[in-house]
Amino acid sequence: MAPSRIPDAVHGAARQFAVEQAHNQLRHLALQINRARNSCGTEAVHHVRVAIRRFTRAIAVGRPYIRAADVRKNRRRLKKIMNGAGDVRNCDVTLKFIARFRVPQAVDLRSKLQERRKESAGLLIIELKKWAGKRMTFKWRAALNSTPDKDAFGEEPSREMAARALARAMQDFLQQGNEASSPEASPERLHRFRLVAKKFRYLVELFQPLYGSSIDPIVESVKRASALLGDINDCATVAGIVAEYKGGHRLADRLKKRQRKKTEEFRRYWDEFRDGGQLRSWIANLSGPAPEELKKPVASSAFSSRPPSRKSAVA
Repeated sequence: MAPSRIPDAVHGAARQFAVEQAHNQLRHLALQINRARNSCGTEAVHHVRVAIRRFTRAIAVGRPYIRAADVRKNRRRLKKIMNGAGDVRNCDVTLKFIARFRVPQAVDLRSKLQERRKESAGLLIIELKKWAGKRMTFKWRAALNSTPDKDAFGEEPSREMAARALARAMQDFLQQGNEASSPEASPERLHRFRLVAKKFRYLVELFQPLYGSSIDPIVESVKRASALLGDINDCATVAGIVAEYKGGHRLADRLKKRQRKKTEEFRRYWDEFRDGGQLRSWIANLSGPAPEELKKPVASSAFSSRPPSRKSAVA
């Protein structure tokens, strides 16, 4: 299929846009899985996790246009890979903190965590090989090309579909952000909001071909919130891991202090974000007419299969 021009993406059918975006994310996911099978290093595992998140957002958008049974059946393998990659990633983050902080018995802690990572990586590689062995890329491609059970929105303009999906996701993001920024919010509440923020960010980026640079401020704001929430979550995760080992309690105590500091930093950021007029700008960008840059015929593809840059990827 020839690349679609951006005006076609703005005015074309929602089903075409959603399915093509899902195909692009699937190609990128298959590439990252293949790379991780050969080298289960920190970067490779990180890229697999990000690729799964981006693909699942594309699938969520395309759900009205894909047979539900195919989605349920194929997502089980994705979940297993994501869980395995999460175990490896937790070991990597823990090893990074052990290297950063001088703690007693660091050598012994590092040795045990490296062994734990090796075991987790071995299990992850098994799941990655199963993806190829069970021809999951082919199965997902077939699912994306299937006839939906009921296609109620496929002929609506893609921009209308995007506005509806983003408005709903933005409302959830803002509501949960307000709750998570409360001084009474628990670490579990912050963690839940971190997941919501990730989903919102990848959804915005999925629809970026329809809006161009007008929604860049939204992406940057969500990335900043996600980075702070990621720091908070890493502290809690690593503190829980090292507490299982002899000598890890001192590092756990330091990480808990860091967690409290980062939580305060997130609350200050959210207050500034909420009171800074950014919400009005967001609403205008998402509900307004297509930007002028998208009305002009251009040669670039709205459905680029080029993977997201490393700079824009946040775990």
